Amino acid sequence: MKQRIALVVLAASALALMAAVPANAAPSHLCETAVNNTLCVGAPNLAVDSPVLETASGRDLVLFPEGNNQFEIKLVADQSECVAGANNQTDVVLHHCNGGLGTFWIKHGEITNFKYESRRFPGKYLAGRGTQGTQYQLKSDPTPGWNLAFSIS
Repeated sequence: MKQRIALVVLAASALALMAAVPANAAPSHLCETAVNNTLCVGAPNLAVDSPVLETASGRDLVLFPEGNNQFEIKLVADQSECVAGANNQTDVVLHHCNGGLGTFWIKHGEITNFKYESRRFPGKYLAGRGTQGTQYQLKSDPTPGWNLAFSIS
């Protein structure tokens, strides 16, 4: 009986994991096009409220569709964590992917040079400074010295 329960729990866990990412969503990186895709969205620490940083390696991410060209940017390493606009309306951090505040992004653009606007903070976009280790921020378009265009690789 214990073996059957273990198999049921294992099967349910596998189904939940498969449902977490749509079949057509392949892991990718979001990289700044202004610096020749050499800096990408990364998160060295996976704890909630940890800063999202510009890194050379980036994190494997999945753009999880929520309809109306809106997405959650989930970390493959921990799909309960999403790239989000912080409550201070400036920093980009990790929040739980529970449909909560700041985790939805509106994707603008075609083919390359996508911009990601915060649904919670309209007119504010995911932006990088083009410097390794710098925390991503929310900036208006345009903001001199900040890169708002990203490619998916």
